[in-house]
Amino acid sequence: MSSSATRLLDIYHKLLNGAAITKEEFAQKYEVAPRTIQRDLADIRLFLEEYRPDAKLQYNRSTKSSYLAGQNNTLGKAETLALCKILLASRAFTKKETDHLLGALNDNLPPAEQKELNWIIKNEQSNYVELQHTKALLQILWEFSNYIVKHRLVNHH
Repeated sequence: MSSSATRLLDIYHKLLNGAAITKEEFAQKYEVAPRTIQRDLADIRLFLEEYRPDAKLQYNRSTKSSYLAGQNNTLGKAETLALCKILLASRAFTKKETDHLLGALNDNLPPAEQKELNWIIKNEQSNYVELQHTKALLQILWEFSNYIVKHRLVNHH
């Protein structure tokens, strides 16, 4: 794959994963002029208009970054907030796991909405009291789900 195709796919992949990107960052990474990255973003914008009209490439002037907004398969700020509040109220995971999950949910929002959501949940997050067992559950949850899918028996000690 040529370096221009690699660069274009890298930019698109980052955008799909909710990252905000700057021309300068990718220009430096691929050792090209910022204008080259601007043309790549224009190509992505045209692609989205034709193939993904639900998604728009947006520009944030304050951070000088581009991000993908309006995808139907992503959560908006209201949905993300709801999931964060449910996660915090459940007290099902350790503080470390909860912080990780809250961060992952927040990372899927555009930068301005990330800041807004951080402000809303910061107090609740700082007052989070994990359950007494302090046992990490994410991996265990995943393993149990795989046992169920594979119809395997679980032996406990």
